[in-house]
Amino acid sequence: METIPVIHLKKRNIYTSHLNNHIKEDELKQRLPATTKLYLYDHDGINKDKPNLCLLQRLTPYYDIWFDTGPRVLGDIVDAVMAGANTIIIRPTLYHNHDLTAIKDTVEQPVFTTFNTHQSLTTYLDGIILTPDNNLDDFKTVSHLKNLATHHTIYLYTPTNQTISKQIPLTGHLIDLHNYKEKKNKP
Repeated sequence: METIPVIHLKKRNIYTSHLNNHIKEDELKQRLPATTKLYLYDHDGINKDKPNLCLLQRLTPYYDIWFDTGPRVLGDIVDAVMAGANTIIIRPTLYHNHDLTAIKDTVEQPVFTTFNTHQSLTTYLDGIILTPDNNLDDFKTVSHLKNLATHHTIYLYTPTNQTISKQIPLTGHLIDLHNYKEKKNKP
């Protein structure tokens, strides 16, 4: 199973766990080898609609960036792609335009969505991001995810090396950089 490290962005700063453990760009580049997939969880973009595009631009020469910035409109997605994002994450609670074909017609990059049991937006998307607050022990949710896994890749974000039910077919794990080495080295 693939493991992708997650860094958190807030006010142009990089954190190795949820707004804890500040790290400088140079330290990040020393810690992670170039071409590594890197998930950027942009708190400013998600909470304030002010994405850290400059920081994204500086990191894209080194990493395959998965950018979770909470886009609200198609233009936000285009901005992220132009800044260098390799994979875009959409949050259905923020992106209210349900015409996802426009996204796929506009950008070639993979588009993932955070999982919501009430959404039907996954038809045109490439993958799904789960979080522990998705009630992953619920029978209906697990059944729904098994069906979605036949056509979509599914990644689970957990800040630590937390495990979930083996019934959910995961492609990979997203884990905070602070805990990444520990998770990466486990069999």
